[in-house]
Amino acid sequence: MIHDYSDSLIRERRKVFDYDKVSEQPFQDFLDLLFCARDEETDVGLTDSDIRDEVDTFLVRDSTQCELMTSLKATTPPRLEWHGRSTA
Repeated sequence: MIHDYSDSLIRERRKVFDYDKVSEQPFQDFLDLLFCARDEETDVGLTDSDIRDEVDTFLVRDSTQCELMTSLKATTPPRLEWHGRSTA
């Protein structure tokens, strides 16, 4: 399922992506960087399968991280404060 979503993102973006204009953009997003990435030795770019793997990793890692933080926040007891006199 996640591969289908990533594949559709990549396919739709490829339709409008222009290598010649990417340097004119004020910023490049994640897919811009992946589309432009080249191996230094062979000058070969990433395949759509390579890009999909990177996108999947990014999507899964971020969603898992959010879920983990939400779970930790929900199960962590409130911070207790000491209101007594100092013993120093």
